[in-house]
Amino acid sequence: MSCLSSLYSADTSEDTLPWPLIINQGDTWNVTIIWTDSEDEPVDLSGVTGAMQLRRFFGYPVLLDITTENGRMEIVGPEGRIEISVDNDTMSAIKISAGVFDLKLTYPDGVRSTLMRGEWQLKYEVTHGS
Repeated sequence: MSCLSSLYSADTSEDTLPWPLIINQGDTWNVTIIWTDSEDEPVDLSGVTGAMQLRRFFGYPVLLDITTENGRMEIVGPEGRIEISVDNDTMSAIKISAGVFDLKLTYPDGVRSTLMRGEWQLKYEVTHGS
């Protein structure tokens, strides 16, 4: 089981953080994102919900839906931590080799913003059933 920890600054000159994803087909996919401000302090995400979708192209059907509502994403507010976890069976079902994604946050006051977006690439599994 792999875990990618990423540290991002909340004080960016861009609207969103570009982030290429490399995912391994058939692996349990665990990602931890810690969002910090310009002083390296966690951004308080208390009460925030999140959603991330992987698609082949913009406007195409959703290949993978990751939300706080479906349990694939957890936001630990005061720590500025976003944890994503997708089981290996779900990851095995992805057959498309690459696409686009974004991660959106919705704040308690209804404001919605895109934290990151980019492209993803799938590395096909070779070993099956072990």
